[in-house]
Amino acid sequence: MLAELWLCAVIGYVAQTIGISRLFGRSSSGGSTDVMLILGAQLSSWIVVGPLSQLFCRLKYGCKSRSGWWKAAFFPQPPRFSDTVRDLCLPVATTPTAKGNPKVLLSQLVRALFLAIMLCSAQYTYLVALGLSPALDVAIIHNLSMFEIVSLLLGITGMASRRNMLRNFALIIIVLVGILTISYTKASCDLLSGKLALNTKTGELDDPFLFDRLKSALTCGLGALAVGPVFVMWSKWTSATQSCTEDTSSSKLGQAVKVCTLSYEISVIGVINLLILAPIMTYHRQELPLTVPSVSETLYIFLFVFAGHLVMVASLVHLSFQVSPRFTSTCFLGSIVFTALADWVTQTNEITITRWEVIGYITLSVSGLILGRQYLSHAK
Repeated sequence: MLAELWLCAVIGYVAQTIGISRLFGRSSSGGSTDVMLILGAQLSSWIVVGPLSQLFCRLKYGCKSRSGWWKAAFFPQPPRFSDTVRDLCLPVATTPTAKGNPKVLLSQLVRALFLAIMLCSAQYTYLVALGLSPALDVAIIHNLSMFEIVSLLLGITGMASRRNMLRNFALIIIVLVGILTISYTKASCDLLSGKLALNTKTGELDDPFLFDRLKSALTCGLGALAVGPVFVMWSKWTSATQSCTEDTSSSKLGQAVKVCTLSYEISVIGVINLLILAPIMTYHRQELPLTVPSVSETLYIFLFVFAGHLVMVASLVHLSFQVSPRFTSTCFLGSIVFTALADWVTQTNEITITRWEVIGYITLSVSGLILGRQYLSHAK
């Protein structure tokens, strides 16, 4: 089950990255309004994560459909659940202490607001970068930044296990060396493929989009750093949900209840994101003319949002509950490799790959697999 969730998260990222890149390539405008529309579509898909998880629980375990998960998502301590099979997925009324304390509710709202702002900022910079650079370039800098900041913060906060710390650090260095090899030789591959030209007078690469690529890398790399605090807070959020429902930890149904609670917390963050995005989109509509996508572009947006982004978010929610946070971070490494494979498959022109680029991807893949196996031994 873990392998399937990991693959779904990685393939979902690849689908959305390739899809958005192709959409920007065929779009006539490509302005900031298009970015806001795509961002709104992605954040809207977060709202259905909770209901879809409850629907899955209902179909698999025969649980009744009831309201109350939205309310439970705001409180730090999930309520106790009944022991009957039929009512296990139905949250009982919240405890009087949590319900009657406005400070508890305010703290949860502030926490959800912080997570929403950080995620919205990171997603916006990612979409802006895709409008300036090719999908593979963005995937490399985006996932590398997320992997580095997540690994650093998990170690600083003490959430990462200290067992085999030196070995894991050596593997991370090997991963970075593999990515450096890929990035260094990618320009040679682009030159041999005819994507770049060589200036005969100066002997330097002639890239008219050089400053756009630099802007894209800087924007995406800095924006991805916001994922680190979100990742740490979400991991603590997940641990709190597990520890507060120990009475059902021995049951598979209890595991489904906890995942359903976490899914509704994601839905709450999606609602807050849309509330934040609404006035920003209104301001952009006043400053810039609203670019209405065509029917084909609209269908394209829905396709990569629900077949890519939604699948990625739902898979990460379920995966983060079952394994250690450091293992979930290996999805970033897998996204680089699978994006490169998808980019090579979908390229219509001639593709030239050098030996060192292949060595870089092999190094990244092997060291990532070994690192994931080490992290998997610390699964929850």
